[in-house]
Amino acid sequence: MPAFGADELLEKDQIEAVADYVLSLSTQTAVAGAVGVELYAENCASCHGGAGEGGREFGAPSLADQIWLYGGEKADIVAQITKPRHGVMPAWTGRLDDTTIKMLAVYVHALGGGE
Repeated sequence: MPAFGADELLEKDQIEAVADYVLSLSTQTAVAGAVGVELYAENCASCHGGAGEGGREFGAPSLADQIWLYGGEKADIVAQITKPRHGVMPAWTGRLDDTTIKMLAVYVHALGGGE
């Protein structure tokens, strides 16, 4: 995800508008203005989907459910749009043996329905 604020791709008021729209996708409580809808369509929908359904092939989480990786408050969403934290798994080589790593991979894979 680009750092829309840190890289000055969007201005602060634009980020606020997008955050309102993103929040409205999952809670239906925020008021989504036309500016936020348009900015989302231009900057976010290609990965997160038009309705915020997410894109697994891009690693883009759903924005239309109640699951938030870094918090579901507007301030959290603004922070993620401004300067995103990218979830990165730490390296486990040397900390776990190869067999344990494979067993954990199978377990985690099964949690996702085995897809």
